[in-house]
Amino acid sequence: MTPMDRRTLEDSIKLFDADFMLCTGQTECFPSTNTFRSEWQLKKEGNYWGESALTVDTAIMDDAGNILPQGGVGEIVWRGPGVMEMYLKNESATKDSKAFAWHHSGDLGYFDDDGLLVFVDRKKDMIKTGGENVPSIKVERVILNHPAVEAVAVVGLPHEKWIEAITAFVVPVKGSDLTEDAILSLCRENLGGFEIPKKVVMVGDLPKTTTGKLEKYKIRQSYATLYEKV
Repeated sequence: MTPMDRRTLEDSIKLFDADFMLCTGQTECFPSTNTFRSEWQLKKEGNYWGESALTVDTAIMDDAGNILPQGGVGEIVWRGPGVMEMYLKNESATKDSKAFAWHHSGDLGYFDDDGLLVFVDRKKDMIKTGGENVPSIKVERVILNHPAVEAVAVVGLPHEKWIEAITAFVVPVKGSDLTEDAILSLCRENLGGFEIPKKVVMVGDLPKTTTGKLEKYKIRQSYATLYEKV
């Protein structure tokens, strides 16, 4: 789950005159796994998931099954009575999800100095570019701060030099005159040089599931040859 970007959160608080609380979970973990309370919403900058729910333990694990200390980035894992027993008729997926006796979320994160969980990115969506790891979510949050951006998806596409080139697919607000230069200028002000997209592609819509989740794999498939030399 991707937390609400700051611009949308601030606008919503003003519009509805209400406090917002984020609850995070997966179909495999009932009813929820983490809560980011309203009192933290505008004090903490980032993709916060917050505290563990009473029904689960939350930890950060490396690929070897070691629980990482505070601040260490690794896979978010859970355990507790609300975690599923198995995937129906899929022993392989069940075994992978339960490695080292914890449920594996497929998400990367870390605990901050206050013990609150921060979401970094989906493991499969982390962009490896020029020897650096760049969370796609970090770039998306910056771009979403532009008032003329309706939606955005950032992916890594095959590139001869960079291995993966950071590429932003942006849906402009209807009737706006949003340009690639405007997006890149915003990114230069808020991101490191290696985190800035190599291209910004304007699109009319983004592929989503029936529940509204971005299907980034479809974007990667459709634009796999974008950086191939002509």
